Amino acid sequence: MRKTSFNVAFGGIVSALCLVLEFSVGILPIFLYVFPMICSILMYILYTECGLKTCLCAYVGVSVLSLFMCPDKEAAMMYVMFFGYYPLLRVYIQKLKPKVLKTLLKFATFNVAMVLAYVIIIFVFGITETDMMGELSWFWILLLAVGNVVFAMFDILLDRLLYIYEKKLRHKLFGHGKRR
Repeated sequence: MRKTSFNVAFGGIVSALCLVLEFSVGILPIFLYVFPMICSILMYILYTECGLKTCLCAYVGVSVLSLFMCPDKEAAMMYVMFFGYYPLLRVYIQKLKPKVLKTLLKFATFNVAMVLAYVIIIFVFGITETDMMGELSWFWILLLAVGNVVFAMFDILLDRLLYIYEKKLRHKLFGHGKRR
């Protein structure tokens, strides 16, 4: 019973933090990509402490609520289409043997997710700020190329932050060994 209560409570706290960060992009638009990246780290911590089931429930809940509540639909789509589930997927990708395969899967996931996210943003949500760039196909290629560079840096940073969390912070914050 204690573990279930902890999972529900901690899942709610992480979900609330993610929603606050997603909602804050409407106030601080400069953090359009930063806040969803922070949500990724929070989702990994939730996965580590509570397991896959709780983490997936939190991801679905935050995704639905952010799409309905957040004023910045682009930030919400970044979370839904990539940053919300990437830490979970990354755990399984990291278990693969050839490093080249890991890297290819990560970048393929990122590129497919970003293209789908922007297609949905433009054609489903009808965000008009991007209409002026519709004719400039080189702009979209440049945006995706820069996004890949930022993703590579994010993945390296995520790797290091998760190592620090696992080795140095986890025991101090939660006072226990590995759970799952």
